Amino acid sequence: MSMTPSFFRTAPLVALGLLGGCQVVLGIESELHLATCEDGEVYNTTPADCRREVCKDGELVTEPDPDDVRNDVNECTEDACDGTTPVNAPRAADSPCGLDGLLRCDGAGKCQGCVDDASCQSGPAQPCAPITCQQGICVTNMVPPGTLLPDPAPGDCMAPACGANGVATTVFAADPPTPPSPCIATVCMEGMAQSGFRNPGTACSGGVCDGSGNCVACLENAHCGGGTMVCLGQACVNHCTDGLQNHGETYLDCGGGCPGCGIGAPCMAASDCATNYCIEGICWDPGFGG
Repeated sequence: MSMTPSFFRTAPLVALGLLGGCQVVLGIESELHLATCEDGEVYNTTPADCRREVCKDGELVTEPDPDDVRNDVNECTEDACDGTTPVNAPRAADSPCGLDGLLRCDGAGKCQGCVDDASCQSGPAQPCAPITCQQGICVTNMVPPGTLLPDPAPGDCMAPACGANGVATTVFAADPPTPPSPCIATVCMEGMAQSGFRNPGTACSGGVCDGSGNCVACLENAHCGGGTMVCLGQACVNHCTDGLQNHGETYLDCGGGCPGCGIGAPCMAASDCATNYCIEGICWDPGFGG
């Protein structure tokens, strides 16, 4: 819910001044109060404590809430509030309980007469407060607060968990959504998914990350495995077959580590020539004039 901030002035302003082009209060006899809520709004920041917060004059005021009871998941107690104190008083003896009301309360807050766990279930199963039959008595077993429950919506940075008094609630979780690229990292921060690009050069399934969320073959020659493989336009290519004279080649795609050049091509060493003869910077045929 969006809320437009409201201000309450408790006394006249004494003076105004300018600071960095902005008008500021230089002195006041009292204070300006920023409203933290909308008048009449009701909040329940702590469930099951028989209290609620009501907005009055822009501030939250705590008052009793007889409906904010503590549910102890026990059919043989009455969930109520004694002022701002939760109480779970035993129901009268012989009150119906259990499956189809076939069991009876003992007047001390216990449902008796069960033969198995199923006979204790009068409604949907409570994952945070399962009821079991122990020696003929239905016993509510509170699961420790914070215990995580199966998550029906993984990847939303939230997860169901057990809260206080066996009540299921929702908590922040470290289950961020699957990123659209291996070069995008996702994390959860206070229930919200955050994402960012991985650093350039980070390994990914197709090579390395480019720093903009993309997985590319290379960013530099070292990413191409060495030899005659070089990085050109974020792709690994063999410079000996790229149709260019580069990377130390003595002629187009030959010499300088590439296959030897043909007769008449420039050379710097015998290895630059297919004939293995480099004379005065030219590849020669050793049988010429022979």
